[in-house]
Amino acid sequence: DDGFIAYLNGEELARRNAPDNAGYNSAALEDQPVAMALRQENIDITDRIDLLRDGENILAVHGLNDAAESEDFLLLPELVGVAEFADRYFENPTPGSPNDAGGSAGFVADTSFSVDRGVYEQGFDVEITCATEEATIRYTLDGSEPTATRGTIYAGPLSVNGTTTLRAAAFKEGLESSNVDTQTYIFPADVVTQSVMLRDITSHRVYGPLLEQALSEMPSISIVTPLGINFSSPVKASIEMLDYGGREGFQVDAGIKRVGGHSVNYPKNTMRLYFRSEYGYSKLKYPVFEGTRYGEGAAESFDQLDLRSGSHDSVFYLGAGAQRPSDALYLRNRWHHDALFEMGQLSLHGRFVHVYINGTYWGHYHMVERPTRTFMASYLGGEKEQYESINSGRTIGPASPAWSRLPGILNNYETARNWIDFTCLADYMVLNFYTGNDWDWSWNHNWMAAGPSTPGLGGYRFFNWDADITFRHTTDANLNQPGPGNLFRDSMRHEPFRRLLADRIHKHLFNGGVLTPERVQELFDLRAEQIQTTLVAETARWRWGGTVWTRDNQWESERSRLRTDFIPRRTDIVINQIRNAGWYPDVPAPTFLVDGRVLPGGRVDSGAELSMGVAGLERFVDRPVIDHDSSLSVCVPRNGDIGDEWQLPEYVEGTHGESWRDGSGGVGYENSNGYQEAIGIDVGEEMTGDPGGTAAFVRIPFTLADQAAIRAMTNLVLLMDYDDGFVAYINGERLAAENAPAAGPLQWNSRAAGSNEADPGNPDVFELSGFADHLRVGSNVLAIHGLNFSRTSSDFLIRAALVERTIEVGLPEGSVFYTIDGSDPSEEGALDYTEPFALDETMLVKARTREDGEWSALSEALFVVEGSLPLRITELMYHPPSAAPGAGFATEDYEFIELMNTGGRVLDLDAISLAGAVRFDFSEAGIDALAPGEHVLVVKNLAAFSLRYGAEGILVAGEYSGKLSNGGEIVELKGRFGETLLELEYADWYPAADGEGFTLVVNDPFAELDIWSDSDNWRSGSVELGTPGYTEDGGGPRGLRLPGDANQDGLLDVSDPVRLLRRLYLGVAGELPCDGEALGEGGNLTLLDSNGDSSVNLTDAVYLLSYMFQNGPSPVLGAECVRIEGCLSQCRR
Repeated sequence: DDGFIAYLNGEELARRNAPDNAGYNSAALEDQPVAMALRQENIDITDRIDLLRDGENILAVHGLNDAAESEDFLLLPELVGVAEFADRYFENPTPGSPNDAGGSAGFVADTSFSVDRGVYEQGFDVEITCATEEATIRYTLDGSEPTATRGTIYAGPLSVNGTTTLRAAAFKEGLESSNVDTQTYIFPADVVTQSVMLRDITSHRVYGPLLEQALSEMPSISIVTPLGINFSSPVKASIEMLDYGGREGFQVDAGIKRVGGHSVNYPKNTMRLYFRSEYGYSKLKYPVFEGTRYGEGAAESFDQLDLRSGSHDSVFYLGAGAQRPSDALYLRNRWHHDALFEMGQLSLHGRFVHVYINGTYWGHYHMVERPTRTFMASYLGGEKEQYESINSGRTIGPASPAWSRLPGILNNYETARNWIDFTCLADYMVLNFYTGNDWDWSWNHNWMAAGPSTPGLGGYRFFNWDADITFRHTTDANLNQPGPGNLFRDSMRHEPFRRLLADRIHKHLFNGGVLTPERVQELFDLRAEQIQTTLVAETARWRWGGTVWTRDNQWESERSRLRTDFIPRRTDIVINQIRNAGWYPDVPAPTFLVDGRVLPGGRVDSGAELSMGVAGLERFVDRPVIDHDSSLSVCVPRNGDIGDEWQLPEYVEGTHGESWRDGSGGVGYENSNGYQEAIGIDVGEEMTGDPGGTAAFVRIPFTLADQAAIRAMTNLVLLMDYDDGFVAYINGERLAAENAPAAGPLQWNSRAAGSNEADPGNPDVFELSGFADHLRVGSNVLAIHGLNFSRTSSDFLIRAALVERTIEVGLPEGSVFYTIDGSDPSEEGALDYTEPFALDETMLVKARTREDGEWSALSEALFVVEGSLPLRITELMYHPPSAAPGAGFATEDYEFIELMNTGGRVLDLDAISLAGAVRFDFSEAGIDALAPGEHVLVVKNLAAFSLRYGAEGILVAGEYSGKLSNGGEIVELKGRFGETLLELEYADWYPAADGEGFTLVVNDPFAELDIWSDSDNWRSGSVELGTPGYTEDGGGPRGLRLPGDANQDGLLDVSDPVRLLRRLYLGVAGELPCDGEALGEGGNLTLLDSNGDSSVNLTDAVYLLSYMFQNGPSPVLGAECVRIEGCLSQCRR
């Protein structure tokens, strides 16, 4: 205030409000207002920075006032030096506070490896690179993390010829180092020689050659850490799933600790993986269970996973003889999880893996989900904060107020239904009753539960956990168990739950339910076959207490015990235990019969006849195809030269020099009393003499007159008297077996897997499913491979009959009630069953018997009528051409799936869905119907689809989740009951459809469903980018049009004949509605020839007017939309 001239080291820098030639007594040019004086002015003098000197400098300011008598004057100079720095990165955020000192100028790029992690047979050189110039790469081979001062400096390719854990990071001064990358390379041949492996197994004549295969057949998990994995707290480790089966693996840093109860004393422990930000990423995001049984829809984001060691179901406990007659299987926990899935419940996904710790083989593990709060949110929706998780009564994570309130809530059953999934509770308890889980399963031990903290999210669910000591004694009884937290005991106070329990018992323990012998065995076999080879590696790694435990002895023996004793007997034993407890009603439940054959649901032909019966009111009607005294021939084989040829009708007996005997009746021998009257051909000398044998081949020919005779058969039954086992074939196709060896193919000298005493006159019954596919017009043969348990057995018998069996039913009125709308038959509105009815569409049938006012358990069956919903997948853009740069969409965004109504009626799409590779529910699409011949699209990205194809005239239901693999996968069309309507397993069959711009198009949309996945039923489209919304016939459209709709508005009214007349007689031009250069050509003729005289003229207009105003006949094509070649769709539905 008021002016100045500033100098730096004598050189003027700037001036304000100053005269040109200022003297020592000069004045400012004018008065500066006070407000201006108090507002600081910043003057950039960077261009004069050259005036600065090393050492002392001086800023001189000549201050100026406007007059000597002025009342104020102010001079407050400040010289500020500004240093400019590059961006810095700080580990700790400090909003509102000074930044931390230091920081980093940037980051070193990640390291890259020329060979990715995996399982290898041959050695290789691996190069490690980093995109940051002058960065130093350090690596380690001992599991430790490389640092700027630790690890070997990388100088060139590394030779890898054995199992190696390679860890590397890149460093550069001033920059933040790269993260530590870990790559594990497993060489099975090298693993076999590790010092921890048992030499008597690795050098065994059978197991030794299997080990490399065993180590390669399933995924491997590599754990790399310099820290000891302990029971107290997680330690940081690298976790890798190695590449397998063409799938890329993963690597993340995570926490890991050992967990367990009684099993903590074993050298092999269960380990838990924790995915938290303190170790690396806060979640593992990877489809861990993709490709596994039940893997469709499995979670792909995890905060925990368990690596279960086998615990008590392993060589360390059951394998060490702690619970005879049980032995280790390494399958019991997984079987329980599978069974719960099969029962229709939420369960735990899992897969078997090999585990390595710092490159050392650690054994065979079961990698499995844990029902945490995150798990529940993944499958039931919402946020994890909305759920609680309980382990044996103890909370996992935050408090669980809902769980603690459940006993009180259970005082009111209706209220409790909002908090507990009672169907899940019933199924969980029935499952554990079946497996005899009573050794260490109780109200507060060895179970898990999880559910919502507020009502409305499905209620508490229950999960098996540590179900290792099960499947022990066939007669084990544990119905006194009160269930998790005593909830089962308390629920049994309520009659609705007791009825629900009876219904679930009937569902799972009767009529082919999950806990019937065939289904139990099937589930066991599926998993056992997965580990039959891989388990050999476990036996070569671990042994306990000096017990030599091997696959073919102990493991196979335990499988045999379950197959021949526990599983065949257990279901009936448990049913009797339940009946004695009073949990299952005495009133017999109805039985469903389709065309006279008992069928508890499944696929049936359209028009099949459904009837209902009740035990005691049915009778069998048998028509013999082969009776017990039919002519036959028998051979006791002496070698394997005969192969399988003898099972075929055209085989000439004796072709390979073997001897056959002819006769009739049964085949066998009896050294005591019992079978003499049933034996027509005695083979005692051949089977018990020298050299003897345990097998006999039996051929029983029969003839079928014509195809009509085959079509007339609805149910073919094999009646067998056998001692001890058999496999039965019709025309070479295996259709029935009992007591046959489970492992490997049947050999000419195989023996029965167990013993069985026949009861001649009371044969065992075997229904031959799929028999019609293997019968022929003319000569047929029933071939039976009879099996004895040993050469020294005192008896043997094979006697067979083949009958066409139907069941006739007579029921008194008012005894069976049923529904087809999903409601309970005991409720008002149920239908009284009086006579059979036809199954014309897929139907869920529920039925109960009523006797003296008491109701039976519920019989429930889903009958899927093949082709009853004529909806077909007709076109796929599974691999679109690459998106143009700058398009704003990814290439996959242009995917689409086209579906077509191939039937003659409007289809209701409610509850129809797509599953498999993609997921879409038509219930949420706002499209309630699809007209005959009409197409509907589901797309990956609606905006991308609309940009490329436009949306006008194309019916798009919405966007699907997931994506279509470029290499091919399965897309399923599901019905309203979850049944599979159509399964398409496509592949990259045709190059033009595989990224070159064309679609995959069905050849015949009306073909049989069983060829939908055949490449011959598909072709590469002929129109670039495809024809979504209409049929491709050489590229031409085949759209839905309303006959007579000349003005293309989707309606038929007076404007249509007027439009036609204007064009015919006034020459009014306009776009023709369909292909063709004139009204009388192509699709135009079909659309507008209303009277069917093969021309378009005045009579067609008159015909339309008569139809609309004088009740005349409708156009010859009808009054509904039809598909017309050469027309685009323009139909208002």
